[in-house]
Amino acid sequence: MKLVILFGASAVGKTTVGQVLAKITDLKLFHSHMGIEPVIEIFGRRDIPTEDKIRIVSHDKEIPFENYIKIDNTHLQPEKVADIIKNTFSFM
Repeated sequence: MKLVILFGASAVGKTTVGQVLAKITDLKLFHSHMGIEPVIEIFGRRDIPTEDKIRIVSHDKEIPFENYIKIDNTHLQPEKVADIIKNTFSFM
């Protein structure tokens, strides 16, 4: 089984990139909204306070795994980001 985890700040395009990646590979998409939205429907939304010490973005070379890449998608289309992921990890 292949597992790709896209993580980053809110509203940066993780789900959009995941949707494109699923279209151009044989990967399936399970995004957080599939699990979160039913829970919110039942229990309601709760804001969880965060502390200033929590950081979502990794620094360059901070995560030492060979199967990890950091992509700044600020000026990239989702299709380009998905293509980078597909080619880096040789997904079909």
